[in-house]
Amino acid sequence: MSAATDILMESGLPGLNTNAIAARASINVSTLYSYFPDKVAIVRELADRLDDTRERFLAERLKGLVSEEDWRSYIADTVEGLVQLRVESPGSATLHRVLRAVPETEGLDSAALRRRAILVGQAIGRRNQTVDQDQAELVGRVVSELVARMLDLAFESEPYDRAIVGETILLAQKYLAPCLDTTPSSSQ
Repeated sequence: MSAATDILMESGLPGLNTNAIAARASINVSTLYSYFPDKVAIVRELADRLDDTRERFLAERLKGLVSEEDWRSYIADTVEGLVQLRVESPGSATLHRVLRAVPETEGLDSAALRRRAILVGQAIGRRNQTVDQDQAELVGRVVSELVARMLDLAFESEPYDRAIVGETILLAQKYLAPCLDTTPSSSQ
C-alpha cells in the first residue's frame, strides 16, 4: 500500500494505475490483481486503513471527554492528535481529495465522517446529558466536518500550516462551548 500512497502523493490520481503500483512494489501486476481488481479498489483499501486508524483514535480519545474538567485543552490535544495521525500518514490529504473526486469512492469519505460525527455526538451526550441527542449528533457532524476540512486545508502545504491548525482548534472550541461548558457527568 505504501507504493500506491507514494504514487498518489507524487502524481495524484492520473498517475495511479495498477502497472505503476506493481512496478513500485516490485511485484507482478497479476499478483496485484489477485488482491485488487483495479485502482479504485486500492484507493478504497487506503481509505479504509486511514479511517480505521482515525476512528480508533477518536473512540479512545473521546471516552475521556465525559469527565475532563479542562475540555478546551482536551479538544486542542485531540485535534493535535489528528494532526499527528496525518503527519504519520503522508498522503492522507491527497487521498481525501481523490475520494471526493472519483465517483466510485466519493461516498467513502462522507461515510467515514458520519461515523466520526456519531462518536463526537455520543461523547457530547455523555458529557452533557441536557443536550438533546439530535442536537448532539448535529454538533458532532458539524465539528467533524469542520476539523476534517480545515486539516485538509492545513495539509495542502509542506510543511503543514500551523496557523490553520491553531484556528481550527479555536473554531472547534468556540463551536463546542455551548454543549461542553458544563460540569462533567459523573457517570462514565
